[in-house]
Amino acid sequence: MEHADEILLNVRTLTEATGLEAHEGIELLEIFRDTTRADLGRMREGLSSRDLQEVYRRAHSIKGAALNLSLDAIASAAAAVEDCARAGDNHRLTFLFETLLGRFDSVLRFLEDR
Repeated sequence: MEHADEILLNVRTLTEATGLEAHEGIELLEIFRDTTRADLGRMREGLSSRDLQEVYRRAHSIKGAALNLSLDAIASAAAAVEDCARAGDNHRLTFLFETLLGRFDSVLRFLEDR
């Protein structure tokens, strides 16, 4: 799980690499929070309806966005969900989805503490 220090370091690295101001890095993290929250909701619906293609698409989207922000723990969890959805492994999907939610929670806590 990524902790606040790791997330802050990721934001600093991102802003230094791109020339963004610190507040712009936080804004990107807030956009990630909002879009990922929506993607997780759609993923939950896909899990409920056993629409593995939708689960795969949402996991892929989250993985890409997390990688862009160097949120490696979230990207890794999303990749695991993506792989299971592609393989049709319903048994592990619920557990992996919960893992992804837990890792996403670290971003929520970081932003709440700001």
